[in-house]
Amino acid sequence: MATSSITIQQPTDTQPITQGGDGSGSKGKSSASGTTGAGNTTTMTTTGTAASVNSKLKASLSRYSTPGGGQSGPPGGGPPSGGSGGLGGNPPGAPGPPAPVPPAQGSQQPIARAADVKSMGGLPQIFSGDCLLADNFIEEVKGYLRLNQDVAGYNSPIKKVALTLTLMKGPQVAGWTRDMGTWLDTLDPVLDNIPDVWDQFLHKFLQQFQDSQRENRARGEIERCTMKFPEIDDYITRFEDLARIAGYDANSGAVFQLFTKGLPDDILKEVLTSPTPQTYVKLKEKAINST
Repeated sequence: MATSSITIQQPTDTQPITQGGDGSGSKGKSSASGTTGAGNTTTMTTTGTAASVNSKLKASLSRYSTPGGGQSGPPGGGPPSGGSGGLGGNPPGAPGPPAPVPPAQGSQQPIARAADVKSMGGLPQIFSGDCLLADNFIEEVKGYLRLNQDVAGYNSPIKKVALTLTLMKGPQVAGWTRDMGTWLDTLDPVLDNIPDVWDQFLHKFLQQFQDSQRENRARGEIERCTMKFPEIDDYITRFEDLARIAGYDANSGAVFQLFTKGLPDDILKEVLTSPTPQTYVKLKEKAINST
């Protein structure tokens, strides 16, 4: 297996991560401090807004769950009309899609970090070098670290890398993990303990193990993705997963055409009746209401 030397440069505006008594990381941001009954210092911002939380959630899910991104026109590639109009509603007695949860009004106090938190959840499965499993492995690692970000040490970029390396075993990863361990040994545990350590590790991991044909394979699979009546939810979940991997924009003409291509003829006929959906989200809603 080919290996390469790995170097790290500390950005001039990056500060080392320091660990508080409750495991929280600090990078010099403005904050207010308080003391818990146990004598541990807790640091937090003074207030947060529900609107900010809501907007970040929408941004994370916007590609396939909100109209956004402009109109792409109907599946046939024609120009978009002045508006998509109504979708005709649900059949009598059928439940409609769940209404969005409105963000709470005004500011809310952030929840203080708990003191002396123990690690929770199970460790991700061991990664042995299978490129088809590389992305899922890293997402599992991120999820585990996210769950335990309040635990002392888990917010340290160097320890994040060290933990991940312990979850990689086998002949296909041995040389690479050895090189990464050597790299960690060259870092100053205080001055070099910066977020860029974790970012560079993730970049090198994906460079080494990510499936280079994943996107092309997803494009082939989405062409063959079809709905088995009446499992519209399963079809949408599978379709959107493949579309994300393939790199398709949610409101592109290609997504419209591929989605309608996989629908049964009777549902397709209903979906394409006037008014024609002008966004992927509207197209999806109409398909659900037609099932």
